[in-house]
Amino acid sequence: TSPTPTPVVSPTPTPLALEAQDEVIQGGDSGREAAYPVNLQIITHEGADPRVWVVQRRRVAASEWRFDPDPDTASFVSGLSVRPVIGIPWSEENAAFFDRIGVGTTFLLTMNTGAVLRFEFDNKRPVRRSETSIFRQISPGLVLLLIGETGADGQPTATRTLVTATYPPEQELS
Repeated sequence: TSPTPTPVVSPTPTPLALEAQDEVIQGGDSGREAAYPVNLQIITHEGADPRVWVVQRRRVAASEWRFDPDPDTASFVSGLSVRPVIGIPWSEENAAFFDRIGVGTTFLLTMNTGAVLRFEFDNKRPVRRSETSIFRQISPGLVLLLIGETGADGQPTATRTLVTATYPPEQELS
């Protein structure tokens, strides 16, 4: 075999320079969890290039979710491992992308251990900000929320877009 050149700059499908993602990830809340997500890719049923987010760990305290408003930085609620809950900051681009998520969409969640977990689209619906059932760890899956949207009055909106995905167990056999 002959050596192949490695490109100095690798283009990404999102504006975030993924080469510098360690700094962004470490900017989240630290914790003692053995495994946590560091990268999320969503491939819609349209088959276009995946949308990629760097994922930070965040704690929700006194019902306040402190997250990085950068539209390319998602936040993972620390401690939820069976059914991770990840917030995607609201932006016009992210809201339009959420509109395209539907049947046939695949979610790839890269963990700090290097493992890549694959999830398949299950459901999309609006939920009230006060709904806590989305945090239940009752079955393997993934929960995504579009967070941080504000109304014309500058206050947070009463609802958020929720996307759920299932974890196909047959992937464990491969």
